[in-house]
Amino acid sequence: MRLFLALAGVVVAAGTIEVSVRIVRPVNLDFYNWQKIKRVAEPPGNGFEYIPGGRNDFYVGVPVEINSIGLRDAEIQIPKPADTVRILVVGDSLTFGFGVRLEEIYLKVLERELNTRARRSKRYEVINGGMEGTGLRRHLQFIEARASRLQPDLVIVAISLNDIVDRRTRDSEPDSRAFSDRSPVRRLNTFLLFHSQAYLASYMRLKSLFYRSGLLNFSDEHWYEIDILKSTAAQMEGAWSSTRETLSEIVALAREREYLLMFVVFPMEVQLDERAIELYRRELFLDVGVEALSGEPQAELLSFGASAGVPVLDLLPVFRGATGGELYLRNRSMAADLVHPSAAGHRLAGRTLYSFLRQQGILARLQQPADVDADGFAIFRQHE
Repeated sequence: MRLFLALAGVVVAAGTIEVSVRIVRPVNLDFYNWQKIKRVAEPPGNGFEYIPGGRNDFYVGVPVEINSIGLRDAEIQIPKPADTVRILVVGDSLTFGFGVRLEEIYLKVLERELNTRARRSKRYEVINGGMEGTGLRRHLQFIEARASRLQPDLVIVAISLNDIVDRRTRDSEPDSRAFSDRSPVRRLNTFLLFHSQAYLASYMRLKSLFYRSGLLNFSDEHWYEIDILKSTAAQMEGAWSSTRETLSEIVALAREREYLLMFVVFPMEVQLDERAIELYRRELFLDVGVEALSGEPQAELLSFGASAGVPVLDLLPVFRGATGGELYLRNRSMAADLVHPSAAGHRLAGRTLYSFLRQQGILARLQQPADVDADGFAIFRQHE
């Protein structure tokens, strides 16, 4: 009887708190509700896919709509119209646009820049091939399985530094850890996040506090984001070997399909300056290696691009040189976001990408798509 009364008291107390939060300070239960837009892919083991027609009006605080072919984008005409130059951008949550509106994502900023300056006979489309919680293997698989239907004139692979991991010693993809519902604890956490405003409000406020206090270890929870920042060069040898192998497969596939190809590399905020370093030490107890602070990961990717004859845009210098405004996302759950740019960061990236396309002669090539063939890769080498 005492146990029953105790449980009843807990239920009543929890119910009272829940009702109070909903009346006094309600929160939107859709904030983390990825189930409205994403599902386990078929066959099992293939990670996740976006639900065609899926919609969440408040996902990480912004509306997210999935089009009829399973991309976070406007509807896409297939086959491609004759007057359209189409650019496909493949990437992870950064390219998906985590925490920002569709029109704010860097690839849509690029699309506006292109169309503002386009010839009247040309129309540019920049297609969002981003998927949360994925890495380079998924980018390769997406290009292999879906790019031909989209008929891109240029494929841009967006690389985050958290893509540089050794897949032989880590999970096959980060999303298998970040979104998995296999354990009872994760299932309960997911259920409460999607159904209890009191739990969600507490979770959003306490998560950052737990990181700051050391009760949660950011390095353990987010290994896939910071391996490249914390590991020594020797420890990263396997990761770089795995990364170069996958990038080489992407290059070979692009050549086989006769796609123009380029890479764009996004920095992490902690690489920018001493203020950012101190922020992440304070908020997340995150100390990073000298290799990451010196830009060595970007230098390695630039070297790979030069050897493969593929243009690489490194955004680290322009992000370091920017003044005014936060370039990285801040939301109610995290006081600092290591990976995802804010709307201001996306604007800077999109405009820099446009300038790079012009300076490297890629934009000129896109204006004459009939001339593009497998030998087109040689054209880029003269701009190295």
